[in-house]
Amino acid sequence: MSTPSLERSNFRPSSELRRASRSARAALVLAVVMHLATASTAFAAPSIANKSPAKADIQTVEVKMKSITKKFEKSDWKNSNTLDEIAKMLDDVETRIARIKEKDKDWDTSSFETFFSESSAKWKKASEEVNATRGEAQLDTERRARFTTIGDRHGAAIQAGLMALDGQVRGALGHVREDMEAILALPALAEECEDRQYPTIQKYYEDEGRAKQPKVVCELAGNHQKVAETYVSLAAKARLEDQLKVDQEALTALEQHGALSSVWLARASRIPPRMPGRSPASSPSSPPLRA
Repeated sequence: MSTPSLERSNFRPSSELRRASRSARAALVLAVVMHLATASTAFAAPSIANKSPAKADIQTVEVKMKSITKKFEKSDWKNSNTLDEIAKMLDDVETRIARIKEKDKDWDTSSFETFFSESSAKWKKASEEVNATRGEAQLDTERRARFTTIGDRHGAAIQAGLMALDGQVRGALGHVREDMEAILALPALAEECEDRQYPTIQKYYEDEGRAKQPKVVCELAGNHQKVAETYVSLAAKARLEDQLKVDQEALTALEQHGALSSVWLARASRIPPRMPGRSPASSPSSPPLRA
């Protein structure tokens, strides 16, 4: 009898084996419980929607609601692409809610309708914000586009006005006439500045030359009366200096050569014509110039 006892003792599992066995049994029990729970959930998941004639629409609305919620949770969802995606899903949700009501009048769609209403309001507010930002950006783009062509319409007026402010007025007769006409166009530029609000885009031109800066240009146009007065006094002085320079050069050439070439005669012909109503006989006589 003792022998069998000894044999049983030889096959008695060690403490490590016993612990391993207990762990295995616990894992097996846990697996069985999880399996049963999963099976129970799997059977419960379809819920009573499977029995509804509007089953497909109900399940689709639930999926769309989850997708919309996830998109709203993104930090950068307020952009045109995401908003377009949300809008399409909301349209689909609205259409399917109407179909559910038609197919299954007993199905409670109140939770769907609440979600749709709240999500639509959230989407609308974000869309208005995006559209407002986009609209202002588009308006700025249009203003800048118009201002970049301002040189085609008022470039000469801007140049003449800025030169007058800098005291760098041209004195040649032809240039004086051009600049006078240009400065007379400054009031029209002032009206354009006011109508098209060019100064509002100043930030885009801060690092460029002042002739391209809306604020500077529009201030110049707005002060066209002062610019004109400044130009008149400067142009009179510049014109006199230019004519004296031409006359001095002509006299020097005449002294050196005893005659004036056709080039000097052409330059001398830039002297303004006689005033209307005065006959040649009444005009002061000038010594003849030999050709």
